[in-house]
Amino acid sequence: MTQENYRHVIEYARRNEPVKYTEVVSDHGWYINSGEEWRIRYTAGCAQDFLDRRGAAPGEWLVVVWRAGTNQDRDRVCAIRYDAKLSATG
Repeated sequence: MTQENYRHVIEYARRNEPVKYTEVVSDHGWYINSGEEWRIRYTAGCAQDFLDRRGAAPGEWLVVVWRAGTNQDRDRVCAIRYDAKLSATG
């Protein structure tokens, strides 16, 4: 696989609100183990890291990961509800 095949878009939104943050990553972590449980765990780790770096407000976030195709096609990899806690700096 080429690096382009690892391109993903991660969207972060509050309940019943439009997407607030979008992150584009080149990452194959969702595929190093198999199964939905792994994808959920990996997505939660990505969400924690990103939302902490952004200084995002605590609370529930909807996090959706898409594998970006070459023709604007996207396949959903995972969708979770993530409860962001107050960070050590916030």
